[in-house]
Amino acid sequence: MRRILIAGVVCAAALWACVEEPTAPARCPDFCPGNHLVAVESLFTDAISRDSVFQGYVLPANAGFLPAMAEGGIDSRPITRMVPFSSLRVRLDSADTATGAIVTDSMKLTIYFQRPDTASRNLRFSIYQLPDSIDSTTTLADLAPAFAGPPLRVVNVDSLLSLSGRRDSVTGDTVLVDGVSDSLSLGNHIVRLRLKFDSAHAPVPNLADTGRVSLGVLISADNGPTATFGAREIGAGLTMHWFYRVDSAGKLIRPDSVHYGTLADSIQIGTDFDTFVFTAPVIPLDSNLLIGGVPSRRSLLRINFPKNLRDSSQVIRAQLLLIPTATAPLLTSDSVIVVANRVAADFGLKSPMIGDTIMGVSAPFSGNPTDTVRIELTTLYRFWQFDTTQTTSIYLRLLALNRSQPVAGATVDTTGRLSSFEGATFTTLRFYSSRTAAFRPMIRLTYVPRINLGAP
Repeated sequence: MRRILIAGVVCAAALWACVEEPTAPARCPDFCPGNHLVAVESLFTDAISRDSVFQGYVLPANAGFLPAMAEGGIDSRPITRMVPFSSLRVRLDSADTATGAIVTDSMKLTIYFQRPDTASRNLRFSIYQLPDSIDSTTTLADLAPAFAGPPLRVVNVDSLLSLSGRRDSVTGDTVLVDGVSDSLSLGNHIVRLRLKFDSAHAPVPNLADTGRVSLGVLISADNGPTATFGAREIGAGLTMHWFYRVDSAGKLIRPDSVHYGTLADSIQIGTDFDTFVFTAPVIPLDSNLLIGGVPSRRSLLRINFPKNLRDSSQVIRAQLLLIPTATAPLLTSDSVIVVANRVAADFGLKSPMIGDTIMGVSAPFSGNPTDTVRIELTTLYRFWQFDTTQTTSIYLRLLALNRSQPVAGATVDTTGRLSSFEGATFTTLRFYSSRTAAFRPMIRLTYVPRINLGAP
């Protein structure tokens, strides 16, 4: 009897299993999501708070490019102090210690600069010799007497660039090429000129200070007198090649007749220090956001990324919206972009900026923007989701782009990573800050919200 009872229980369990269909899928709403995949676009008007403006990040003496211009109330002139001669005497013979004084003759000067603005006509560089005491504290007023005198040489750049052979047979000036074009591989479409200074025009080395020489450039043109020179910080400072003779008992002899002809015919001198001196309208700080100018200004924005969105949503697109004030304080002909860089930690003025590819950038523009400036922050928002320990603060910087069209096969960089630079453009833009409620910066966020599992 007991065995019959056990067999009946087993048969009942088997029948129950067949009826419940344990291999069938789950039935809603017990185990299905309570909502669908949808993209939500929200405008966060209070996402920016405690935004601030700081100045002096890139000083003229540290800029990678040296602007030269004379328009719009701005007068900017690059100045350079060259490396002194390593020696003013040369051994006349390797067999004894007799030496002869170096007597400089002519000189060739190599200049790197960006292709001039296409609006410039009859662009000219006037090169002056300056006092050797120039440093980072030197002002344009200090150098007024030196620039008031006659220049060493005046070079018509447009005429030189238009020559078919890229060389002036009369003056000896040359446009150096790299075998493909007149653009070097510095990512900025740099033109390289080699200018000849004969004995009548060459600067006089300061023999009391081991042959040191300092130069300044004054730019002029029929219209649009602007140019941007390379600086030693990017390896594009001025370079001199001095051609010389050696004084041997009152007779000047060529270097190749000394040391059995082992000396070169010229001495190469590089840049020891360079900067630019200028006069420009003073831009006072106020309650708005100010970026750009010289010395460079940055705006620090602190962004509130809601915790429920940072942890569980999927960011599709994030944009920072900046509304310009009625009038920008200072404009030049530079094409510029606004770049948003993240910071490693929020220490206010001393917040260390991280200059990697996780950044935001606006579209290039020139002049005062009349509409909202939009900066893409999608990569930043996704990075903040990936690493929730990161500080959600950004620097806004104004960077100037190159003014020229690309050479064949090249492209113009508009990302702020190659051909743009900070601290070398006088353009200064002003945007409303979070203290102006009606026009404060905002974040437009497109995202997929969290999916809730279970009953709706």
